[in-house]
Amino acid sequence: MIPSLHSGRLCREGFRASVRRPRPSAGGTRRYSADDVERMRRIADLQADGLHLSGIGRVIDLEDQNEALRKDLAEAREERGGDDGGDPAE
Repeated sequence: MIPSLHSGRLCREGFRASVRRPRPSAGGTRRYSADDVERMRRIADLQADGLHLSGIGRVIDLEDQNEALRKDLAEAREERGGDDGGDPAE
């Protein structure tokens, strides 16, 4: 059985897998941002696909690296004068 997104266990394990921690409030409760919730949805999807938490953590790390590289590439293209070389992933 796959735990729901609201499951405390999924949240704890998911954040452990993605090496993220929610921001605690002054009262000590966990505060999740919209990005945190989206990440948890992604973790739940990967878990539903049969990945274990170590694999989920690796997938998320690679997705984060990919996003950072795409941003760097877009910035470099913009600095070169808006080179419209297209998306190399397409």
